[in-house]
Amino acid sequence: MLDLKLQGTAVFVDAARLQCLALGISETNTRRRFEAAGAKRGQDARQAQTWSAAFEYLQMLRLQAQLDPSARPGGQIDHPNDMAPALQNDIDRRLLKESLRMAQLLQQEMRLDYGL
Repeated sequence: MLDLKLQGTAVFVDAARLQCLALGISETNTRRRFEAAGAKRGQDARQAQTWSAAFEYLQMLRLQAQLDPSARPGGQIDHPNDMAPALQNDIDRRLLKESLRMAQLLQQEMRLDYGL
């Protein structure tokens, strides 16, 4: 089982918040936070688009899991952010894996930049 909120979307939300706090940016939307922080840091715009795409994909999977209990073994409703990657099709599993890899890279970048 994978908690899409805790192990997925929260990583992106927290990193975007941290970057904006550090840079004095008042944006509140995660995608716009990545864009604003990237621009202020002089990063390639594609980097912000990559973080945003991974975040939005995980968010979409999370919403699907909440709406469709068949994404969880036994249809457990008590953990609405959980999903079983093994129940996903091959394409979704690959996109999930890549999105989680982006989350891991983003965490590494935050550790290097902010000593976390």
